[in-house]
Amino acid sequence: MATNVAATGSISILLFGANFGLFSSSSFARGGFTDCEQTAWISETVIAGLFSSGVGTVKDIVVSVAVGQGTATSLFTFHAPAVSDVRLGNGQVSDAAQITLHGLGFGHSSYTTASRLSKAGEQDDACGTSEWVSETAVTCKPPVGDLSSSNGERDLIVTVALQFQTISAAFTYDEGKLTGFEPSNSPTESGQITFFGLNWGVSDFCPLARVGGSACEETVWFSDTAATCKTSGSLGIAQPVTLTLQLVSTVIDTLTSALTFDGPSVSSIQGTNSPAIGQITLSLFGDNFGPFDFSAGLRMGITSSQSSNWIGDTCVLGQSAAGAGGVGASLATVAVQPSTYSLAFSYHRASISDVSVITGCTSCDS
Repeated sequence: MATNVAATGSISILLFGANFGLFSSSSFARGGFTDCEQTAWISETVIAGLFSSGVGTVKDIVVSVAVGQGTATSLFTFHAPAVSDVRLGNGQVSDAAQITLHGLGFGHSSYTTASRLSKAGEQDDACGTSEWVSETAVTCKPPVGDLSSSNGERDLIVTVALQFQTISAAFTYDEGKLTGFEPSNSPTESGQITFFGLNWGVSDFCPLARVGGSACEETVWFSDTAATCKTSGSLGIAQPVTLTLQLVSTVIDTLTSALTFDGPSVSSIQGTNSPAIGQITLSLFGDNFGPFDFSAGLRMGITSSQSSNWIGDTCVLGQSAAGAGGVGASLATVAVQPSTYSLAFSYHRASISDVSVITGCTSCDS
């Protein structure tokens, strides 16, 4: 069985064998390809050595006495690298910052250090760069994350001279985030909005944006941090905005109470005067009454209309209710967004057509 020694070196060993000579004859030993720091003849069957530092698995030991030598194969190994701490074990999908691994056994010089990220059931991803810093530190530049498999923790595997150590749950990629958008309002018919965020992937994973309960007519991915949306026609204030990556069935983020559609605007009214019994048709013209019926409501002064009927984005009809009074404002409300048209409506003025005197009445209270 191979003996295991520390990678730091300066380890005293005793080599047992035969024919090392009856006295010291310039003997020396070598572990792998490196001479021992010191070699001392003890007896014909024992030689002492002080191992140098090193890394790697199963090494041969060669003992030379005078001009002869003997070899023992696969006699020892150096300790495998041991990671005790990982600094900055989290990063962005597109450009994660370099992480540093601290531990022991990385060698006194560079021994082709390699690092990779691993997740069960998925192919390992090699770090973009792996660099030896010292016997106690190596660095790794995480690879670009693949959003189809980036969620969850990853193991980090460090390999030095064919020896490796696995650090469980050592690294995660940042989750996708929706940070904002512009403009903050949209026309009722349709408009374009640009979304901003982080970690949406370095390739197109078919984002889909939703505003309120409606999917955008078109969502276009531009980068890991930007996408555009062509909104469907709608109305309303403080609508939530959601971004989903369809190819990986991942909801990136939702901003609540975020987007407002342009509110209704009344520009003119036909049927501005009504008899006290009501029942005349009012026609309100303007903009942003909605691409379809959003349960528009009308009010004349403080009195709601008997009925209201959405005709189109520029017209709403209503039937006046019974009432009385002079000039007042008309109010149209669509999807909780009101629009007031001042001094727009009145009821017929009261009029006296005849006066009759009641015979025998001498006072109003008799």
